[in-house]
Amino acid sequence: VDLIRRLEDALDPELGLYHPQNLFRNNLIMIALGEAGRPLPDDAVAGLVAQRREDGCWGWPVGGQVTDTDTTGLALHALALAGVSADDPRVAPCIDTLAEEQNPDGGWESRWVDEDISNVDSTALVIQGLLAQGLDPESPRFTRQATALAALLSFQAEDGAFWWQHDQPGTLLLGTTQAIPPLLMAEEAAAQNR
Repeated sequence: VDLIRRLEDALDPELGLYHPQNLFRNNLIMIALGEAGRPLPDDAVAGLVAQRREDGCWGWPVGGQVTDTDTTGLALHALALAGVSADDPRVAPCIDTLAEEQNPDGGWESRWVDEDISNVDSTALVIQGLLAQGLDPESPRFTRQATALAALLSFQAEDGAFWWQHDQPGTLLLGTTQAIPPLLMAEEAAAQNR
């Protein structure tokens, strides 16, 4: 099975999206193709950009009204792979929004949950997007009581796994798998800056 071809064939040229209802999945496909070295078509970039909310960020469903930090982090990563940089007007307003809405502990929450409590998934995916855009999650811009990266690491349990939220102990498989890419990306960025 040619998985790359299957993903490429999923692009709807009218919508400019790889998934007709779910931007999170659309963004995962764009990241997979970009990381596989496949060019991301201008239609796909325009389709994703067209789904921005008023705050410059993205929501989970196509056409939805509520920004989702998780989907937004993946959108920033996908657009970086398409050559859209942090100072580009298609993403710069979103990065400003993420900086403004970062929680005091340095993390981010899932805005669709309607609570101001950071969680590992949202924090990890926002950091992943920032790193993909070439931004430093430990810079003063993304530091509150702690840096964004320190906030992510604060969810890690003694056994190495990650919890969903600080008040909800217990290993979270999805959170653990979502924490790994930004941690590896941060290590790679630090190694390049040495």
